[in-house]
Amino acid sequence: MNAAPFLLKKTYTWPDDVLAALEAIDQGTVIHAVPCVYTANGKVGITAEAREVTPEGEGAVILDEISVIVLSQTCDIRGGPARRNPLLAVAPVYPVKLIDLGLARNPGSIANAKYLCRLTGPGLQDDVYVADLRFEFTIEKSMVVGRRVEPGFADIDSAYTFAKVLGEHRRRGAFSRGLEDLLQSLGKFLQENALDDQFYEVRVFPQPSAARADRASILCISNSLSKQQIVEITEILSSWVQIAEQLKFIELTGFDVRDICEVTLAEVVDSLPFYYRELSEDPPAP
Repeated sequence: MNAAPFLLKKTYTWPDDVLAALEAIDQGTVIHAVPCVYTANGKVGITAEAREVTPEGEGAVILDEISVIVLSQTCDIRGGPARRNPLLAVAPVYPVKLIDLGLARNPGSIANAKYLCRLTGPGLQDDVYVADLRFEFTIEKSMVVGRRVEPGFADIDSAYTFAKVLGEHRRRGAFSRGLEDLLQSLGKFLQENALDDQFYEVRVFPQPSAARADRASILCISNSLSKQQIVEITEILSSWVQIAEQLKFIELTGFDVRDICEVTLAEVVDSLPFYYRELSEDPPAP
């Protein structure tokens, strides 16, 4: 294995023009006209460019002049500690209509697709733009010189939401097979019983960890249901609990439905979000 071309120095000192350009860059900044390079197998390539460039095998694909959003934390972009990191983590930005007309017609539902985040910057109002967190790559910091940049978000609340979505996206750990089967079963039950839009969030408490879970508890969180509705939905879900216990994916140690006001911060910290709405999505055709 020869990794020598990718050995990074311990620290970097940039020319003045790079340092000046980085002053305008924060997490959530949009940079325009950035070339993107990724490797692909053209026989099954996910983009038309991949199938054109490498029709019979593997190779490098270059996408010219795409817009990207900065994912790197601001402390890794500028200042003393940032000298250790010569790269910016970025992800593509484009109008959501290019991948999902339903989301374009109903932008409020973009939040349910956890790999997407809607942008609200002042210069991004002519369409519904999203950052796609499925496709993360890096660029050298010097690439910001001479390129047009603009805020991805109109206010601090929107920028915070982006940081939260990004944090949860990266925090997702590998699930054990039993836990994965358990959650797939729950997601299917919610959809078949028209309950998939009844909850603000579903969170799972894996033990001892997500990757090695042999037991777990589940909390369904509502922010709009009455107490009577919660009782009725809990009764419906009790039939799934019985199914789960019979199939013995893993040990189900608890199952609860509660209003968001009754959920503690400690419970949020100790659990992982389960993106059950995404289970019903058909993958886009390549």
